[in-house]
Amino acid sequence: MPKGDVETRCTKCGETKPNSAFRFLKHSLYCRQCENVRDRKYKRVRKPYYRRVCHLKKYGLTIDVFNRLVRLQHGCCKICKRKFTQNKDAVPCVDHCHHLGHTRAILCRRCNIAEGILKTADNALALYQYMFENELFEERNSGLAIERA
Repeated sequence: MPKGDVETRCTKCGETKPNSAFRFLKHSLYCRQCENVRDRKYKRVRKPYYRRVCHLKKYGLTIDVFNRLVRLQHGCCKICKRKFTQNKDAVPCVDHCHHLGHTRAILCRRCNIAEGILKTADNALALYQYMFENELFEERNSGLAIERA
């Protein structure tokens, strides 16, 4: 231990360690190692709830209002009608207007990402037309591929 380094006793594990082993944030008396164990346990148990609450505050929503919106949509995405689950792609997300700030609907993660990428109704319409034209083209030409074989 370097000369002049003061030691402190961790109130969790009971070991006496140099001050460099402590964070001293908010007068914590846990060493870094014990704090990390505690934080991992806390985050695993409470993080999903607090993440949701903090996330909803950005949109001016409470948990009750969010749950009511999900119920009004019968637990499904407003666009694709997929049931919300804890699956990564089917987690409910708040769709909001960036210009006016109001909440529009609750979407699944996939639809929310797609909507964010497209940004405007014009882009969505252009994509729809492109996909529709290519689908018709593939249908018309699928018979040619069979005939050639």
